[in-house]
Amino acid sequence: AQNYGVRNLPTVKFFRYGKVIEEFMGAQPESVIRNYLERHIERKAEQLRQQAHVIREQGDINTAIIILKSALELEPNNQNIKIDLVRALIINDAWHEAQLILNSLPEEENHINALHSYVELINSAQNQDYNELQNKLAADASDHETRYRLATLQLTTKNYLAALDNLLEIVRRDRKFRDDGARQALLTIFEFLGNDNELVIQYRRRLINFLH
Repeated sequence: AQNYGVRNLPTVKFFRYGKVIEEFMGAQPESVIRNYLERHIERKAEQLRQQAHVIREQGDINTAIIILKSALELEPNNQNIKIDLVRALIINDAWHEAQLILNSLPEEENHINALHSYVELINSAQNQDYNELQNKLAADASDHETRYRLATLQLTTKNYLAALDNLLEIVRRDRKFRDDGARQALLTIFEFLGNDNELVIQYRRRLINFLH
């Protein structure tokens, strides 16, 4: 206990080749513990999932979806594969299929809640006219509601840069808008795009600078 710095019970440490590779303290639900294990157990489905991630990052969404579906056939209850598949389907505008899979996932997980929030952002852009929003914003740059709606519409066309710019501008001008809704929307987009995304790294830094 002294060698490994155990001061609380329960303390769980994961070992590989004699070294601690991950750990957590305190009681955790089964789903969380399974997620820890799945990150370190090498299985065919997980190998396919990693392959799909690389291919998706290269821009071949269709192939990534095919691979993820193959992985899901091997492990139909694998939550991580389902989450990756939902993300890929959303990027591919396969909204109905993405929603069906998303509805089958437990909502108590933070990253799953973030996916639901992202879908809500996209859905809120329905029936919006891009030119009309642009003209209204050009006439009044302080119209935060129009800027917010424009940002959600830009998400539907994968124009993440413009959407992030507009939401960050709202944060800069008025933190109280929609009860800090612009910042929440930014965090939702960050979660969807992933922490290693260059835009996320850049705009998270800019957001922190505005807040502090």
